[in-house]
Amino acid sequence: MQSLIRPIIAAELSLFASYFNLRVEKEKIWSFSLATGLLLSPMLLLNLGGQLSYLLSFSLMFIAHLKPFKQGLLMSSVTIPIILNSKFTWHFLSMPANFFRFLFSE
Repeated sequence: MQSLIRPIIAAELSLFASYFNLRVEKEKIWSFSLATGLLLSPMLLLNLGGQLSYLLSFSLMFIAHLKPFKQGLLMSSVTIPIILNSKFTWHFLSMPANFFRFLFSE
Protein backbone atom coordinates (compact mmCIF):
# COMPACT_ATOMS: atom_id res chain seq x y z
CA MET A 1 0.00 0.00 0.00
CA GLN A 2 2.72 2.47 0.98
CA SER A 3 4.67 2.03 -2.23
CA LEU A 4 1.57 3.02 -4.23
CA ILE A 5 1.53 6.50 -2.70
CA ARG A 6 4.23 7.81 -5.05
CA PRO A 7 2.66 6.89 -8.39
CA ILE A 8 -0.80 8.04 -7.30
CA ILE A 9 0.43 11.43 -6.11
CA ALA A 10 2.67 11.90 -9.17
CA ALA A 11 -0.16 11.02 -11.56
CA GLU A 12 -2.62 13.32 -9.81
CA LEU A 13 -0.15 16.21 -9.84
CA SER A 14 0.58 15.64 -13.54
CA LEU A 15 -3.14 15.59 -14.33
CA PHE A 16 -3.70 18.74 -12.29
CA ALA A 17 -0.88 20.52 -14.11
CA SER A 18 -2.10 19.42 -17.54
CA TYR A 19 -5.65 20.50 -16.71
CA PHE A 20 -4.43 24.06 -16.12
CA ASN A 21 -1.84 23.92 -18.96
CA LEU A 22 1.06 24.25 -16.52
CA ARG A 23 4.56 22.92 -17.12
CA VAL A 24 5.90 21.19 -14.01
CA GLU A 25 9.37 19.63 -14.03
CA LYS A 26 9.66 15.95 -13.27
CA GLU A 27 12.01 16.65 -10.35
CA LYS A 28 9.37 18.83 -8.70
CA ILE A 29 6.72 16.17 -9.20
CA TRP A 30 9.02 13.56 -7.67
CA SER A 31 9.94 15.73 -4.68
CA PHE A 32 6.33 16.74 -4.08
CA SER A 33 5.24 13.09 -4.14
CA LEU A 34 8.03 12.23 -1.68
CA ALA A 35 7.06 15.04 0.69
CA THR A 36 3.38 14.18 0.49
CA GLY A 37 4.09 10.49 0.90
CA LEU A 38 6.13 11.17 4.01
CA LEU A 39 3.34 13.33 5.41
CA LEU A 40 0.78 10.59 4.81
CA SER A 41 3.02 7.76 5.96
CA PRO A 42 6.13 8.85 7.90
CA MET A 43 7.59 5.32 7.85
CA LEU A 44 7.36 5.13 4.06
CA LEU A 45 11.09 4.95 3.39
CA LEU A 46 11.67 2.31 6.04
CA ASN A 47 10.10 -0.50 4.03
CA LEU A 48 11.54 -2.10 0.94
CA GLY A 49 8.65 -1.20 -1.36
CA GLY A 50 8.84 2.50 -0.54
CA GLN A 51 12.61 2.61 -0.94
CA LEU A 52 12.56 0.85 -4.29
CA SER A 53 9.65 2.90 -5.60
CA TYR A 54 11.27 6.25 -4.88
CA LEU A 55 14.80 5.17 -5.80
CA LEU A 56 13.84 3.64 -9.14
CA SER A 57 11.66 6.58 -10.13
CA PHE A 58 14.45 8.98 -9.15
CA SER A 59 17.06 7.10 -11.15
CA LEU A 60 14.74 6.74 -14.13
CA MET A 61 14.49 10.52 -14.39
CA PHE A 62 18.17 10.71 -15.25
CA ILE A 63 18.59 7.64 -17.45
CA ALA A 64 15.41 7.90 -19.52
CA HIS A 65 17.43 8.95 -22.59
CA LEU A 66 19.44 5.69 -22.62
CA LYS A 67 18.56 2.56 -24.53
CA PRO A 68 16.35 0.02 -22.69
CA PHE A 69 19.20 -2.46 -22.15
CA LYS A 70 21.38 0.17 -20.46
CA GLN A 71 18.39 1.40 -18.46
CA GLY A 72 17.73 -2.10 -17.15
CA LEU A 73 21.37 -2.63 -16.32
CA LEU A 74 21.69 0.64 -14.43
CA MET A 75 18.39 0.21 -12.60
CA SER A 76 19.41 -3.29 -11.54
CA SER A 77 22.73 -1.98 -10.25
CA VAL A 78 20.86 0.64 -8.22
CA THR A 79 18.47 -1.85 -6.63
CA ILE A 80 20.93 -4.62 -5.77
CA PRO A 81 22.47 -2.88 -2.71
CA ILE A 82 19.06 -2.14 -1.20
CA ILE A 83 17.73 -5.65 -1.77
CA LEU A 84 20.89 -7.29 -0.43
CA ASN A 85 20.90 -5.01 2.59
CA SER A 86 17.31 -5.81 3.45
CA LYS A 87 17.34 -9.55 2.74
CA PHE A 88 20.78 -10.74 3.79
CA THR A 89 22.70 -10.16 7.00
CA TRP A 90 26.35 -10.85 7.65
CA HIS A 91 28.40 -10.47 10.78
CA PHE A 92 32.19 -10.18 10.80
CA LEU A 93 32.47 -13.07 13.29
CA SER A 94 30.46 -15.43 11.10
CA MET A 95 33.41 -16.38 8.87
CA PRO A 96 35.76 -17.45 11.69
CA ALA A 97 32.89 -19.19 13.49
CA ASN A 98 31.99 -21.17 10.37
CA PHE A 99 35.65 -21.99 9.75
CA PHE A 100 36.13 -23.40 13.25
CA ARG A 101 32.81 -25.22 13.12
CA PHE A 102 33.85 -27.07 9.95
CA LEU A 103 37.39 -27.57 11.24
CA PHE A 104 36.28 -29.36 14.39
CA SER A 105 33.25 -31.20 13.03
CA GLU A 106 33.42 -34.76 11.79
